[in-house]
Amino acid sequence: MTKGSDKMERDKGIREAQGHILEILKWIDYICTKNNITYFIQGGTLLGAVREKGFIPWDNDGDITMYREAYEKFLKCAKGELKKKGYFLKWTDRVPKVCLLEREEIHVDIFFIDPLPKARWKRKGKRFFMKLLQGMMKKKVDYRSYDLKGKILVFFSSSMGRLMTTSFKLKLYMSLSAYGRHEHSGMAFFSNDFYQFLSLEFPDSLFKDVERIPFEDGTLLAPVHREEYLKMIYGDDYMTPKRENYFVEKGHAME
Repeated sequence: MTKGSDKMERDKGIREAQGHILEILKWIDYICTKNNITYFIQGGTLLGAVREKGFIPWDNDGDITMYREAYEKFLKCAKGELKKKGYFLKWTDRVPKVCLLEREEIHVDIFFIDPLPKARWKRKGKRFFMKLLQGMMKKKVDYRSYDLKGKILVFFSSSMGRLMTTSFKLKLYMSLSAYGRHEHSGMAFFSNDFYQFLSLEFPDSLFKDVERIPFEDGTLLAPVHREEYLKMIYGDDYMTPKRENYFVEKGHAME
């Protein structure tokens, strides 16, 4: 098989997967709209919506975000509907995924927004221990994705993590994510995002307002202030398409 035909087959497979992912996104949107739950697309899904009005050509999953309280409500509302639609919920490390029942590699990731405590030292401590726990949850590590400090932290934390059960580590991670909720500083972060993005802080108000924007053959909810977020993650030139492994380098597909 030639390189050209290999690429055609790969592109065909990605488009097929994106069709299934789109159906999952539409279903999540339906459940959230029906039950007055706020969510928004983020990461590569948001970038694709803004730049392509749909999927980035090589994107092979969906990304949405909810405030933690919204996720808990979504879980209650969706629980009885998942299997009927041919989906199931699976946790991979710290990220819940709505997966296709027959092909779990086809999924939508759900990320959380959690508050940060007022004191800067508490915020730094919270993020440090969450990074440590992320390392403890890892079964396979791609060390190319980390700087020297990150490599050392992940090596020791992943070794420590083998002594604990997955459920215990996840419970600890979720508890730590909510730390500081009652002394909220007005700042927040994506608490179950990738290691590189745990250091990002933003005003809690940045994602409070959402609106519908075009995505493939329909619309999905997106932050009103999405330009600020996209610049924060991808840089000022986020509207310029990059080579296919750009997303991996930026940190959203390293596992």
